Amino acid sequence: MTVAVAGPPPDGRGGEGSLSTAPARDPAAAAPAPGARPFPWASALLFGAALSALLVALTRGQRWGVLSPATVGLLAVGAVLAAAFVRAERRSPAPLLSAALLAQPALVTGLAAAFLQYAAAYMMLFLLPFYLQGPLAMTAADAGLVMTVQPAVMAATTAASGWLSDRIGARAPALAGMTALAVGLARLATLGPDPGRASLLAALALVGLGSGLFTAPNSSRILGAAPRDQQGTAAGLLAEARNVGMLCGVAAAGAIFAALGGGRPGEAAAGDGFSAFGAAFRGTMLAASALAVLGAGVTAAGSPPRRRAAPAGPPR
Repeated sequence: MTVAVAGPPPDGRGGEGSLSTAPARDPAAAAPAPGARPFPWASALLFGAALSALLVALTRGQRWGVLSPATVGLLAVGAVLAAAFVRAERRSPAPLLSAALLAQPALVTGLAAAFLQYAAAYMMLFLLPFYLQGPLAMTAADAGLVMTVQPAVMAATTAASGWLSDRIGARAPALAGMTALAVGLARLATLGPDPGRASLLAALALVGLGSGLFTAPNSSRILGAAPRDQQGTAAGLLAEARNVGMLCGVAAAGAIFAALGGGRPGEAAAGDGFSAFGAAFRGTMLAASALAVLGAGVTAAGSPPRRRAAPAGPPR
């Protein structure tokens, strides 16, 4: 704060001086910080619009029809907006996704594996309630209790998998988790109209174990691959891969189930027989298991994060 003494007014009529305690305005304070980049609003809006169009087409395509004008139109609009996003990114001085970030193989493969893991898991989570309350004739409370096994095992495993990845690296536990997820989903596909409670719970526990083993190490691998100034962007991409994987998994499950002759999942009531529902459920779970197998391959092929060079110490 500066204290300025005001002298007589410039018209020469005199007057007493006064003290001013107004803070001095520093011209440098209003200037942008060195190295600050403008936010790429055009890229952000194009990306959001493209993703919204594609996701609406995926989630509503089964009801509208895969080849309906609305579905095809939304897919075309999404593709055009995605191309416009890529064009805007190439021309932007401050792109939303920097080339340095996307040049990290561990980050790209980790995001792809996260998408596949969530898509596979949510294919199962979408159809499982209809299987439990339809052919197995469980009450809503009983079905909810059975479904609790998968997230409970996942929650119990996640903390241990993070500790393990800090000591032996992220690839091994993530690969083991994706493999366990694939085996658990394949096991669910083999359950018939009257499985034993122990077999059902064991399959769900294996799915939870796989998800828990995979999630923390893969997240650590993604964030460890990002440059220090791009950590927030990497975390946002991981959240986007997770959310898009969930939506695509639900959409794919409904589409595959209907294509295999199961109709709409909610139409299978208790006592209606297991033939059509069972074949469609089995095929959908095998498709989910195939996604997990693909995710295991992506995880195995991904390179570990590049180590950042340690800052140089003071000269001796």
